[in-house]
Amino acid sequence: MKSQTQLNVSSPVSGVIEALSNKIHIYIAPEDDHSVFAPISGQIIEITQTTGVFTTPWGSQFKATPNHTERWFLTIMSSVIPNLALRMYVEVGKPQYITDTINFLPNVQLQQHVSQGEKLGEIVIGSRAAVFFPNPLEGTPVQQQLMNIVPVGSIVDQNTILFSVIRWQIRQSTFGFIQRN
Repeated sequence: MKSQTQLNVSSPVSGVIEALSNKIHIYIAPEDDHSVFAPISGQIIEITQTTGVFTTPWGSQFKATPNHTERWFLTIMSSVIPNLALRMYVEVGKPQYITDTINFLPNVQLQQHVSQGEKLGEIVIGSRAAVFFPNPLEGTPVQQQLMNIVPVGSIVDQNTILFSVIRWQIRQSTFGFIQRN
C-alpha cells in the first residue's frame, strides 16, 4: 500500500482566475480586498524581487521601479509535505496597475513559520498575483498529482482552495530471479 499526503493550496489574494499555465494567475481588481495571505503553512525560505526595492530599513514595504512592472516572490517550504516548496508572486507597478507598493507585516521574514491563511501584507490597490504549481525535487523518489484545479474565471479569496497536491513515495523494489536446474 502506498502512503500519500495531500496538501490543499489556498488563494493568496482575492480576485479572478485569469489564466492557467505552470502557475495560476489571479487578477486583483481595484474593488477587491488587497490583503496577501499565506497559501500554505510552512517556513519562508526565499524572499526575492525582480528589480523593485524595499523602501524601509526593516524591509516592510516593496516599491516597484517607476514606470515598470515588478514582482515580489515568496517561497514557502510546506510543513505538510516534506521537501515541497510553493512559490508565489505579487506583481505591482505603474502604468500597468494602479499601485506600485506592497506593505508587509513583521512576520514576513526568512526562516519565519507562517500558517495557511495568515495575513502577510497588503497591496496598495489593484494588481496581480500568481501561485506556481510545485514540481517534485530532482532525484526524489516521489510521484505527485495535481487535483481540483480551480477553473479560469473563478472568483477567489483566501478561503478558496486553488488546487490540491497529492504526493506519494515510490518504493524502490528489487527483483530476484530464481534459476532452475
